[in-house]
Amino acid sequence: MPDDFSEHLVVRCPDCKGEFEINRKLASPWLGENQKNCPGCQSTHDGEVVFCLKCGYDYEYSRVTKIEVVRTEKKSSTPPAETRPMDDWGGILFWLLVAFLVSFVCVLADDYSSSAVSGDAVSKADVSPLYERPYIVVYGRDRCGNTQHLLSDLNGAGVEYRYEIVDEKGVTAIFKPRLVDAGLLRSANQQTSLPVVDVNGTMMISPDLDDVLSAYQTP
Repeated sequence: MPDDFSEHLVVRCPDCKGEFEINRKLASPWLGENQKNCPGCQSTHDGEVVFCLKCGYDYEYSRVTKIEVVRTEKKSSTPPAETRPMDDWGGILFWLLVAFLVSFVCVLADDYSSSAVSGDAVSKADVSPLYERPYIVVYGRDRCGNTQHLLSDLNGAGVEYRYEIVDEKGVTAIFKPRLVDAGLLRSANQQTSLPVVDVNGTMMISPDLDDVLSAYQTP
């Protein structure tokens, strides 16, 4: 006899025409250790059988009942596998991936904001000059290699200039709005490459010595 008894019979009652299920174990010709013969047809049944499918004999009521087997259904006796949420490692890897993607997007956004104001070509545009006399103002940082390289070139060429360190209070508030007015930045909060040079009202980003001298000598 099968171990799981997963097969069920759907039968129809001859009196009420209602359908009900019978476990195949209780209405089958399977033979076990305890056997008995059906009083209706003498078929040999397992001792637990209560209904003979061959002749319709009902052991419980000791009578023959002609029922109709409508269909046979399989029902698993094995409980469904336990569903469990994402395990600990899966959750950790998921959130690490989310953090990585967020960081990646932030880096791309920062690169995009800088791309408009950096590159091989010098970005420059004119605004109102700070002074009536010719001047050169270099905005940069002591630890910025490009800034120090330009300052060295200006010193070597004997050109007078004023050097403003962008990390000092109030300096950014001077040159950032001028870059916005020149159309080189979208907003004063946008990042920019260094050095920024103001030559007689011509705003330049990351220029070399020739760019600076050309703007300085232009009437």
